Amino acid sequence: MKRIALYFTLLLAIPILLGSCNPKSQVSEYSETILTYPFSDTSYLPIIAKRADIYPYTRIDGFSHEGVEQEWKMVKLENDYVEVYITPEIGGKVWGAVDKSTGKEFIYMNDVVKFRDVAMRGPWTSGGIEWNSGVIGHHPGGAAPVNYKVFVDDAGTAHCVVGGTDLPSHLQWRVDISLPPNSSYFETTTFWYNDSPFYQAYYQWNNAAVKSAEDLRFYFPGNYRLGHGGEADPWPVDKDGVDRSWYKNNVPFGHSSYHISGSMDNYFVSYYHDEDFGSGHWSPVDGAFGKKIWLWSLARNGGIWEDLLTDTHGQYVEVQSGRMLNQNSVSSGRTPFKQPRFVPYNADKWVERWFPVRGTGGVTRVAEPGSVHIKYLPEGLQILFSPMFELQGKLVVRSGKEELMAEDVTLLPSDLLDRTVDGIKEGTAIEVLLDNDLIYSSEKDYLIDRPHLSPGDALNDPFVQARELENRRSYGEALETYLDLLEAESMRLDASERVAELYFRMGDLERAGEYAQGILEIDAYLPGAYFIYACVRKAEGDFTDARDGFRWALRSLEYRSSAYQQLAEMDLMEQNLQGALQNASLSLAFNELNLNSHKILAIANRLLGESASADKALEGLLEIDPLNHFALFEAYMLRPGSGTLDAFNQSFKNEMAREEYLEIALFYEGLALHEEAIKVLAEAPDYPVVDFWLA
Repeated sequence: MKRIALYFTLLLAIPILLGSCNPKSQVSEYSETILTYPFSDTSYLPIIAKRADIYPYTRIDGFSHEGVEQEWKMVKLENDYVEVYITPEIGGKVWGAVDKSTGKEFIYMNDVVKFRDVAMRGPWTSGGIEWNSGVIGHHPGGAAPVNYKVFVDDAGTAHCVVGGTDLPSHLQWRVDISLPPNSSYFETTTFWYNDSPFYQAYYQWNNAAVKSAEDLRFYFPGNYRLGHGGEADPWPVDKDGVDRSWYKNNVPFGHSSYHISGSMDNYFVSYYHDEDFGSGHWSPVDGAFGKKIWLWSLARNGGIWEDLLTDTHGQYVEVQSGRMLNQNSVSSGRTPFKQPRFVPYNADKWVERWFPVRGTGGVTRVAEPGSVHIKYLPEGLQILFSPMFELQGKLVVRSGKEELMAEDVTLLPSDLLDRTVDGIKEGTAIEVLLDNDLIYSSEKDYLIDRPHLSPGDALNDPFVQARELENRRSYGEALETYLDLLEAESMRLDASERVAELYFRMGDLERAGEYAQGILEIDAYLPGAYFIYACVRKAEGDFTDARDGFRWALRSLEYRSSAYQQLAEMDLMEQNLQGALQNASLSLAFNELNLNSHKILAIANRLLGESASADKALEGLLEIDPLNHFALFEAYMLRPGSGTLDAFNQSFKNEMAREEYLEIALFYEGLALHEEAIKVLAEAPDYPVVDFWLA
């Protein structure tokens, strides 16, 4: 790879010293020429027959065996300790990350862009960290440009926010890749929003890569490994006594997927013992609790993929974090590890950290301040600690109430703390605290007693089978299975509710309303049935029955925010602007991340002439979602002719921008704001569907 031009620096780097005043990280954009094996032969027609679950994406079938020099836009985040590289034109993935103190990659950075037929629609390239959502597999947008924004915040943290829309589900996804100034970690904050009245498949994994090596060991806490089919086996030592946490011990097993589970600790480290260096991941207790290792076969059938996916950078291993316990195939539905679903108009947000580990000789545990390795030497207990950020505090080692060590320490992110407490033997109960954080306790193993086996085949239950199909976007098969169940058991109200939503999803309002009303004839208090019933009546223009349905649906916390949002939308449609403000505010009281309720606040305040309140609503929306196109268009509606329309149009950088214009226009149209919808479509790229709506 070579840089072909001086790059534009958005903020000059400022030396970062412990205790320095207002240190800042640096963000820059530039063009980089990388040897690229491009893809071609993009179909003009969406995939329907073979992959209806990813409509309206198109299939791509052309892959090159010869590389060409190609320019790619690169975003670089940098502080005194690490460099992070991001490619907005290749799925917004982190291309790689480097520890500056050693010059080593802690996220594998491929030296070529070598697209191969791996992803759901075709092209995929290895290395870095990719963002996968929707249904199982490499996301169809992973090789395409995404929307992005770069900035440095008031705390001096550099950001590159990437994101787009998962078009089959209308899910909005964002990843805020950020680098604080005084740290050796970079952070990814993932945000999702289900912008639909339907349950959607809940699937999310961040796929990182590290280099493979004989000395590589995986420190992944847990006591069993799950397969894609939900089968559970012991970890790290398998039933035959093989310690699979060592890369070199996996020779007999071919391509391998290990989803490690059974621990409350949310971290994993890939450590190279000969180099005394590793790559780590950590997240809070509510973060990414899924942990996966993917290994290409160590035999020739895996080695060929090294040739297919890189030129000279060597084989890699995938170490993945996710919001599920396994990447579940259909057969996983037989086990406890089924396909989750995403509640209508709900949002999700979590934080993860990625960092180098230096000089610890292995890992005993990772806590928020960093990675610790506890070793027992003839003279006593050795503590090796690699920090993630600047620390100034007290290191305390105690056994019960006895304090064995207390020392003030000051650490830079590139430092290694190495201390020995004499006379401590293995088996002694100890705790190690750093700046009041418990980083190690010999009395805690953090293992959990989670069921990982089912007493029988759960897919023998037709409702479970149908729900699994529905949650995988196999809507036709799911509907048929639910209907067969209702033929045998007509009082299965749970199946009737799912049938009602599936008909509503298909646009068959008559049958959706019949099934929803049929449920309420038997049970007048089911919030899910009321929510579907009310959505159908709203779509039919019967706002009286719709309001009645939503007021009953909001009695459930699951639907409360979305029901208030729907009430606010009807207020807006009936020009009851104060009612819209009140109900949108109530919606946000129960889900402050509900993007549509923020939009309603902005629109209602604009129509009331309350520009300051509209601005405040838009600021709140952009704080949650810095890539929000709607907020930029509303800014134009507030102040036409002030450059706001250009800002709106320039915010579309993704592959299928026409679809995102349509999404915004149809949101306005759904609120009976026809003038705004037409103005949005007038800015959209040429597209027959846009012409259809304009007509």
